[in-house]
Formats: sequence, C-alpha cells, structure tokens
Amino acid sequence: MKRLGKASSSQERGRHNAERLMKWAKETAPNAIPLNQFRRVSRSRVCEQLAIPLSTIRTNSVLKGLFEGLDAKVLLYYPQAATNSKASLASPDEIERLRLEKARLDIKLRALEHRVHVLQYLENFGIVVI
Repeated sequence: MKRLGKASSSQERGRHNAERLMKWAKETAPNAIPLNQFRRVSRSRVCEQLAIPLSTIRTNSVLKGLFEGLDAKVLLYYPQAATNSKASLASPDEIERLRLEKARLDIKLRALEHRVHVLQYLENFGIVVI
C-alpha cells in the first residue's frame, strides 16, 4: 500500500483507512479480534494496531459500517455474547412500554423547553411574569 503524505486530502486518508481496515478484517480470524469488556470489537485497540485515528470512526461512515460488520462477525463466533447482554433481557412488551414512555418524555421535554424559551424571551424584554 502506498504511504499518504500530509498533503493528502481527508477523503483520501479516509478511503485509505477503510481499505486497511477491510483488509485487516478479511485476514483476521474472529478469535483474534480484540474485544472490549462488552464482548464487542475494541475499536481503540484495532485503530491503534492499524494506525487509524480513533476519532475518524465517528465521521467516516465506511469505517463505522466495517466495525459494525466486525461486531456481527464476533457475535456469530461467540453466540453466548448476545445472551449475556442486557438488551436481550427485555421482552417485546417491555421494549414497547419503554418506547412509549420515551415518546411521552420527549413530548414533555419539548413542552418544557418551549416554556423556558418563552420565559427567557419575556425576561430579556423586562416583562415580569408571576
């Protein structure tokens, strides 16, 4: 692989990082992939091995997708990892209940934020509200 100089664009570096990760993922056996305490791929250790800046995972959708694929590869290799996760403990009814509660809380939050905005507006213009 060619070395990229400092003058290369961020898109070129992003493509180069994705190519290196893709090559590494194909060559690495699932049992050799470093895992974190949650039995997911340790992004920091993989990035360190491949000299990829860890911060680029959030901005490079290709890298993010490759890491998600690696997580799936590890999950297939270690099926007990899925049964140990807290997410699998929730039943479909519990998930739906939590989803509805979250929606209610989101609505309440928006209403309160609007109320604060109105009060700040009134305060900025010297209107006393009792």
